[in-house]
Parts: sequence; structure tokens; C-alpha cells
Amino acid sequence: MGSTPNPPKELLHSAEADLFPKNHPERADLIDGAIGEATLFNETFGYYGHAVDPELLTAPQSWQERLVPFRTPGTRGATGWCLEPHDLVLAKAAAARTKDLGYLQAALRAGVVKPELLLERLATLPADPEVLDLIRARICALQEELGFICEQ
Repeated sequence: MGSTPNPPKELLHSAEADLFPKNHPERADLIDGAIGEATLFNETFGYYGHAVDPELLTAPQSWQERLVPFRTPGTRGATGWCLEPHDLVLAKAAAARTKDLGYLQAALRAGVVKPELLLERLATLPADPEVLDLIRARICALQEELGFICEQ
């Protein structure tokens, strides 16, 4: 979760970083070949990059306008652009995998995302109605577990 300073450990378990070379999309294959899964990079550092296609991303409407810049001394002057936390959590939840629903739960419990903003953006998520209902139910259940009333 590159867009959140000092994210909780529960949100840092993945060995995979989804990457897209924004200014040079034709270089996406280089990511998988140089720093992808089962490469020397992966074996050396214990994590890897995975090239993704932003056209295939299921994220709330206008997610591109909310990208958060990421730059540290380690990026050597390069800027990475990360999904805003609410957009990231909803994109993961839209995948509807068990691990991604767990990510939603951890982000809510840690206070990294706000349930009301998740529900607001959920309305703009281009996903199947059944997936949207599942995400909404999970958000509401967690919100109520934390002592808040969920307005659907």
C-alpha cells in the first residue's frame, strides 16, 4: 500500500507488486522478465513485480484522478503512482478472492479506509451486481462490528 505512510503490517503480506509502465506501456513485458515471479530478483529479494494492464483493472470511476505519487530516495528520482487506498481496497474486493476480502477487512479495522467513502465509491465500481452486493455486505458487517450503523 504505497499510498499510505506506515501502513499496518496486515496490509503488507503480498510478495507481488502490480506494476504498469505508464509512460512506456510497451515495456510491460520487461517487468515480468526482469523482476517478475521466479526471476533472480524474486529469489534474491523475496518479492516480485507483475505487469498489469490498467484497462483490465476493476476500480471505481475516476480512479486515475486520485492516484497518489510515491517517491523516496530508493526510487532514484522516479515517481511511482499508487492507487488511493479506497480505490485499491475496492479493486481488490472486486476480485472477490478470499485474500482480497481479507485485505478489505484489515484496511477497515486499521482505519486506513472509511466505510462511508467505500460505500460511496462502490456505487461507481464496474462489477457484477452479485460482487457489489458481496462487497457492500462485507463493508456493512465490518462497520457494524466496529460499532457503527451501516446505511446501504
